[in-house]
Amino acid sequence: MLTIDAVEPVIRKMPPDLQRKVLKYIELLAREKKEVQPASMTFTWAGCCADLKDRYTSVHLQKKILDWWG
Repeated sequence: MLTIDAVEPVIRKMPPDLQRKVLKYIELLAREKKEVQPASMTFTWAGCCADLKDRYTSVHLQKKILDWWG
């Protein structure tokens, strides 16, 4: 397995402009790795207000939410 200890001496021997390019490339690779596996959506909240369906209409709840945000 390749380690930082093996890579660092090689990078240190490079001129500064190449070191900057290596750093930018490493940062690019790190961002790509993070973006590869987006989390899938879950709907665990679905049905959580089912007990309120007899007390409120969807229009009433929408108006209440607008009051809270306003």
